[in-house]
Amino acid sequence: MALGASSSRVRRGVLFGALRLAITEIVLGSVASIASARLMASLLFGTSPWDAATYAAMIVGLVGLALLSGYLPALRASRIDPMTALRSDA
Repeated sequence: MALGASSSRVRRGVLFGALRLAITEIVLGSVASIASARLMASLLFGTSPWDAATYAAMIVGLVGLALLSGYLPALRASRIDPMTALRSDA
């Protein structure tokens, strides 16, 4: 904001950073869980290791949590006075 960014742009940047990290981790975790699905088959009760609804619910839940956990820092970053932030770093 000290360089001219609007508060909505700061919020959007922080949220997209959190979302990008979450999507990367979701993709890596999904690949690992699909790869280990055969090992987990004996541990699962009432669902198969290839259950698409379970994977979809996991993805929706994790994206929701990532957005929620990114929103609070984004809101705080967009409300801070740039001059106060610049003075406190010195």
